[in-house]
Formats: sequence, structure tokens, C-alpha cells
Amino acid sequence: MASIQPARPASLAVVLVLLMGAVGCSSAGTALESTSDPAVAPTSAPPNPPPPSSTPLTSATTVDTSTTTASSIIATTVTVATTVTVATTEPPPADPLDWDGTRYDFGNVMQAAATTDSGVKIGFDRYQIYDTVGNLIEGSEIRDEPLIYANTDVAFENHNERLREYKLAPDASIEVLSNIDAICDGMFETQQEVEPSYERMTPAELVSLSANGDDLAPPGFIGIGQDAVTFDDRGLVTRLVFLSSC
Repeated sequence: MASIQPARPASLAVVLVLLMGAVGCSSAGTALESTSDPAVAPTSAPPNPPPPSSTPLTSATTVDTSTTTASSIIATTVTVATTVTVATTEPPPADPLDWDGTRYDFGNVMQAAATTDSGVKIGFDRYQIYDTVGNLIEGSEIRDEPLIYANTDVAFENHNERLREYKLAPDASIEVLSNIDAICDGMFETQQEVEPSYERMTPAELVSLSANGDDLAPPGFIGIGQDAVTFDDRGLVTRLVFLSSC
């Protein structure tokens, strides 16, 4: 009878071959995975986000502080500039003496004298003048510079009982009508109108003229003085005009 023992070694060989093949496949798979291109590697899950940091808050705080500091600097600069402007625009004080707020006055300059602060003041005899409808007006009622000259009748009255003292501005203009004779000749002889002309006088000359007589009518004037005065907003005389009648 034939024996079946020789067949068992063949089955064992087949099993060994299969096991060796499985081991080979596993090694090949491992080698492929280790030599694969990183660019085609399977996408992995993103890493966990880093824990919150306090750096952004610190940066924001720095920006806010910088803005506040810049604003404070600008505000301080404006305040200093305003203070300087107010200090430089303050007007100097003035002593208006007997000025009563009028813009113009009309009358006779009787005296002139130097003041202790190197200025000049005048003693003024106020007149009342007739307006266009025959009413007597004076002081603040006079709306225009009262340049009255070459008149043949009495254009004013004097109801004043005292002299007023007015102070001249440092740059006051003092003018004297210089061609009254030519104006009067034109009115009565040649019937030609002659425009008035004026000569300038300094405050020192005015004081000197006052020292030589009681009435400040400049030389050559006819009749009593009839002088026009203009004031600024502080009550100082800015223009003084000596006029005369025919």
C-alpha cells in the first residue's frame, strides 16, 4: 500500500512561500511610504492655534496713548498763542480830560500847554453853531467836521461858561487856513471861488504861540477864532483846524 507522507512537505513549502510573499509585500509598502514625495503627502489636520497673546492689547494701548499725547501738545500750543495775542492787542490807556464823547467840536482854542507826560493839552471855548434850518447845535449834535470859514455873518453863538481841556494825540494833525485873504477876495472882488489851503503846525509851535498871547488866533487872522476839533474813540484830539471869517 502506497504511503501519503511525502505530500505533507509540499504543503509546508506552499505555506512558507505564502508567508515569505506577505513579508515581501509589507517591506515594499514600507519602502514606498518612506520614499514618497513630500509634496503629495496626505494632508494632515492643521495644528492647534497658539494660545492668545497679550501683545496686540499692548500695541493698541500704545497707539491710544500716543494719540492722546499728541492732542495734549496741540491744545497747549493754541492756549499759549492766544495768551500772547491778547497781551499785544491791549490798547494803551488815555486821559480824555473834559471830553464828553463827541466826535467833533467847534469853538476857539484859547490856550495850549505841555503836559507832564510830554504831551500837549488845549483850553477850548465851545461854541454853538447854526445848522441848515437855523437851530443851534453843539458837541455830540454835530455830525460832520464843522469847517466854517470866510463867513460874513455870525454863524455861531457862545453860551459856554467854562473852558474845556482836551489832550492832543501824539500824532495829531494841526492845520491853519493860510489863504483866507484870497478866498475873501474871490468872493467879493473877482467872483471866483478859491479852494482853501492849509499850513501845518507842530504841537511845540502851538505851545509857543500860546505863550505869546491870550488868544491862540494865528497871525493874520481876522476876528475871533473859529476852530474845528476832531476826536478819536479814546477822546484824544486827532485833528485841529484853525479857521477864520472874512
